[in-house]
This record gives sequence, C-alpha cells and structure tokens, in this order.
Amino acid sequence: MRQRSVWFLLVGLTACGTAAGRGYPLYPNPDHPRAPTEIAHLAGPISSVDGVNVADKGRTFVLLPGCHIVVSSTSVGGEGQGGWWSAHLPPYTWPFRMKAGHRYKIEVDREDSSAPVFRVFINASEQDATGARQPVAMAASATDVDNCRNWAP
Repeated sequence: MRQRSVWFLLVGLTACGTAAGRGYPLYPNPDHPRAPTEIAHLAGPISSVDGVNVADKGRTFVLLPGCHIVVSSTSVGGEGQGGWWSAHLPPYTWPFRMKAGHRYKIEVDREDSSAPVFRVFINASEQDATGARQPVAMAASATDVDNCRNWAP
C-alpha cells in the first residue's frame, strides 16, 4: 500500500466535522435520489472531485460508478493523544475506479505519540458490499489519471 507520511507540529484546537446522512450527491439530477445499487460513496477530507471544488459540501459524497479524480484537502486534523491536532498537507490525487455499492475513503491519521512533533499518514481504501477493504494507490503520474479515465466499470 502506498502511503505518505509527513512530520508536523501539534497545534491548538481544530474541529473536524463529518456530514451526516447519505452524502452530498455529485451526479446529474440530484433531486432524484439513486438506489444504493446504482451509486458509490466517497468520504474523507476532500478538496475536489473531477476538478469541481467540493470543500464546502461536507465530507461524504455520493457518485455514479466510473473514474473519479479526487484531490485531498490540504488542511486536516482530528482528535488524538493529548488533544486536537491539525496539519497542512500538499494536495494528493487519487484516481478512484468507483463501482456501484462500494465505499471509498480517504483517511488521515497521526502516529501515536505524546510528543508535540509527529508524523501524519494519509491513505485511501475501497470497501466492497461484503466489507472487504483494499488500498487505493495515489496517482504517481499523469498516466495513472489517464488510465483511470480510460477505465469503464
């Protein structure tokens, strides 16, 4: 599994919320909800999906199957040992090959440390209907994004 780690300094209180419910729909005609067997779910600290800024739309999204290019947020945080933490990361890109009924998640975590300086880890995964999870690699080059765009579910 490809994972990034970066060192950061523990800082003050930062809230990190999650959207409730099904998620913000990122498909045509969102006034007509789709059946769970027709959509994929995406969650995490996300800045954009397919070039559209979604940073102010929450942390959970509903999409149609297919290739979706997802860029992570640059400001992340959470609750850890010793209180709340926040960090600024570079934007990372994932070419998700989304399938109906599957869940996709970008997760940010920090190493378990009481020190004021720590490493932050960011990774993504895909979960199928049975609950089995597998890692999703970040885009290492433009070729990874192009290969995703040429993929059909």
